[in-house]
Amino acid sequence: MKYTQEGDSRLIVRWPASADPAVAFRASGLRRRLVEKNPKWLRDAVPGACSLCIVFDPLIVDPAEVQSLVESLGDAPEDPGQAKCVEIPVVYGGPDAPDLARVAEHTGLAPEEVCRRHAAGKYRVAFMGFTPGFAYIVGLPPELVTPRLRSPRPRVVPGSVGVASVHTGIYPSDTAGGWNIIGRTNMRVIDWRRPDPFLYQPGDRVIFKAVDRHEFEIPQAESTIFESPYTIGEIRHAGLLTTVQDLGRGGFGHQGVTISGAMDRIAMRLANLAAGNREGAATLEYTYPAPRIRFSARASFALGGADFGALIAGRPVPMYERVDAKAGEELVFDRRHRGHWGYLALAGGISAKRYLGSAATDTRSGIGKTLSAGARIALETPPPANGRTVPKDLAPMPGEAPIVRFMPGDDSDSANLDGGEIILSVLQDRSGYRSDAPEFPPGASTMLSEGISPGTIQLPPDGKPIFLMADRPTTGGYQKLAFFASIDTRLIAQSPPGTKLRFKKVTSDEARTVIREMRAALTAIEGI
Repeated sequence: MKYTQEGDSRLIVRWPASADPAVAFRASGLRRRLVEKNPKWLRDAVPGACSLCIVFDPLIVDPAEVQSLVESLGDAPEDPGQAKCVEIPVVYGGPDAPDLARVAEHTGLAPEEVCRRHAAGKYRVAFMGFTPGFAYIVGLPPELVTPRLRSPRPRVVPGSVGVASVHTGIYPSDTAGGWNIIGRTNMRVIDWRRPDPFLYQPGDRVIFKAVDRHEFEIPQAESTIFESPYTIGEIRHAGLLTTVQDLGRGGFGHQGVTISGAMDRIAMRLANLAAGNREGAATLEYTYPAPRIRFSARASFALGGADFGALIAGRPVPMYERVDAKAGEELVFDRRHRGHWGYLALAGGISAKRYLGSAATDTRSGIGKTLSAGARIALETPPPANGRTVPKDLAPMPGEAPIVRFMPGDDSDSANLDGGEIILSVLQDRSGYRSDAPEFPPGASTMLSEGISPGTIQLPPDGKPIFLMADRPTTGGYQKLAFFASIDTRLIAQSPPGTKLRFKKVTSDEARTVIREMRAALTAIEGI
């Protein structure tokens, strides 16, 4: 086993590169033994094809202590066994196979032969990752091995069957992705309504069965988590993207479930503290155009994050201060002043159904949904009597060229970041922010997938870095250019398209020091 520190709070354990699923099972076994030890610093552990990504609390432990514990757990091989066999009907080719011609050209086979050989493979689930329910399936015939796309698609429809490097797999939900799509299935590989949401687990066998299009229909996604036991208001106009968010769900990366949660976690925490809540209470997160909300009962709230010119019944609403609203009054946002993501913290917290311990919405994973006009807003608990005084300079909005602290990746090109600039693209969502310029030397496209650390800057083969954000995939196979400091996630998140990000190289110890200072400031406010 070899160890590599990534960013300020991650340690990667790697084995020699291999497509043998026994190596992935070795990583899963190490994860199980680590979880059984239950160290208080463990935040997540995500197996990859030949690796284990360990996410730890940088304020509790240092990487050397993490490595010491891992070494004590040993490297014994472990096979999960073959629990079941899952048959997957697939419509190959046609409009649901945009990359079939590319795979055929790369392999030198006719498209029909690519489909026949894919369906004839003997497959087994090696590990889970990327997004909930996404299985990395081994057994792809060697002649079908094909590199990922040079630039991942912003959207891949659910049920898409793809190949990438030595793996094949099925996209469970509407997400970005860089695999070569050669068909589509109507099987729900992830369904949060089932007692066990996941169709398969590591060790299971998979059979792909070619079927005609008329033999099945593609199902429509169904998901809702919003509840209203104590309604105090209603969304009259939804805005561009309004969701329920808290601090997210950790510890489920091995099943492809990302942490999700607020894009600007510091702003959300401060808004909650100003409202009188615990810092992790569920809030409404929104961007511009922002929502319009009508209160049907007396309520108190605080706003944080982006400044969109908020007005309550025509009165200006200050940021990070508790404000009272009367029944019948409306909260509106008249124009964007600064920032990209705003937070409405209701005193008492937002009431929403929880999955895996969190109310955070992750629409790409099918957990929750974007809120629409008519959605009811309710409190989780009775509102606290008072708010807290929050220093407004703790979470300033970024300027025109914010400085992002970073730690180099294992690629020599990351050294060029220090003192350099990257311009953000218009292609931004909760999963990642793409860039327009400059273009770096093309990244590798044949890496075996491994756990993706928080703060990762991916470098796909098109040479345009991608900053991975709250709804990022849990695993991926694109090159890692560098890792931005956890504390600076909010600077990137709050920067609109066209922003020039400037970069400053720091050590992981320096990055952890800044985290410690912010944590102390938040604790002081909460203890008032």
